[in-house]
Amino acid sequence: MSCIQLIVGSVGGTAECASEALEMALQAHGRQVSMLIDPTPQHVRQPGAALTLIVTSTDDNGQLPRALRPLWRHLVTRSPALHKLQYAVAVLGDSQYGDKYCLGGKNWITN
Repeated sequence: MSCIQLIVGSVGGTAECASEALEMALQAHGRQVSMLIDPTPQHVRQPGAALTLIVTSTDDNGQLPRALRPLWRHLVTRSPALHKLQYAVAVLGDSQYGDKYCLGGKNWITN
């Protein structure tokens, strides 16, 4: 069975905690899961991954966690061929931040 890859970026630990819960739930349903806390560009095309799920929080300025910024910059500036990559983005944020609410996660989708 193919693996589900979780790429995790957390500011205060909430996204990591949510990812761990997701990992356990997926494993309980018989899925193989690979969780990457400090991902590099090479991790995006992990062999055998059927789906990549990016789970991230944002800081009070709507920015991605420091651990995800190099990967995001690489994807935006180098534009690697990811057309066959099936992925989803789950963003955690605080709605009190107004227009910056989950902005880092929205940037994954729009860029």
